[in-house]
Amino acid sequence: MSILERLGLYATRPDGRARAEIETDIRDELEMHVAERAAAIAATGVTEEDARHQAEALFGSVDTVYARCRATQLGERIMLQRINFAILLLALVALAGVVWRAEQVTTDRDAAFADLQERIASLQDDVRDVPPLQPVLAGTASGQLVRVPMVGQLGSLPRRASPSAKVYVLGKVDRPGSVEWHNRLTLLMALAECGGASEFASLSKVRIIRNKRVVREVNVTEIMRTGKGDIELEKGDRVHVPESFF
Repeated sequence: MSILERLGLYATRPDGRARAEIETDIRDELEMHVAERAAAIAATGVTEEDARHQAEALFGSVDTVYARCRATQLGERIMLQRINFAILLLALVALAGVVWRAEQVTTDRDAAFADLQERIASLQDDVRDVPPLQPVLAGTASGQLVRVPMVGQLGSLPRRASPSAKVYVLGKVDRPGSVEWHNRLTLLMALAECGGASEFASLSKVRIIRNKRVVREVNVTEIMRTGKGDIELEKGDRVHVPESFF
């Protein structure tokens, strides 16, 4: 039992033969009916040519009858093809939605990871900036001298004046991580600093994330092909190289 029969969309199975074979059979059958009627008319003494014209006039338009017979024979098959096409289209839309959502989740995850990396780097820089504690001598009740930190010294640790000048390159690159931003840093330069794209990278949809939102989607492949359009990055930018799903 076919899908359409199970759904109750038609009562009989569609003809399983090839479309060209069905169309040929329809024309042959129509020609047989016209020829039989022409033969019956010719038996009355009419010439074959006149008998043929009279038979066609009595039968009606052969092309109209052919079109009706073809629609009857192939209509259910065409309906099935349209349903299959609609199902396929819906499946492709659903797949595109899944891929888009997966890319969004990956972007959000990498952005969160970049935030964590930036905070860790900031803490490491703060620790490096902390001067060593200078102990002082203090007396105890027993008259012994011990070394203790200066009062208030721990509460006056220096803070960094500005965020670290870095760009974070994440995703499908050889060495994901941070790249130092000096006077100038472009997208291609940042990718090169991280060892370039990995085997499964999608260079046609590289995202530049600034202030936690995607500000641009770049086709790096086109930039490398033409040598034009390289993007200037800013301090704190995040570059996400997505995975190629195909």
